[in-house]
Amino acid sequence: MFNNTIITIEEMEALELNPEVSSIECLGQSGRYYNCYWYSVTFNDGSDMDVYMLKDAYEAA
Repeated sequence: MFNNTIITIEEMEALELNPEVSSIECLGQSGRYYNCYWYSVTFNDGSDMDVYMLKDAYEAA
């Protein structure tokens, strides 16, 4: 889906509402993408993925 990509605030909101997602955890400043926050998304089946959101998008929300 979005694994290892920078997503928008709208895409994050869609993940938060997705019934297949069990948790979303902010892991802080990304070391991979400058000026992004790093999130771990865990699914009900135990799989997970990493996504990133620009700090500007997060702070504007």
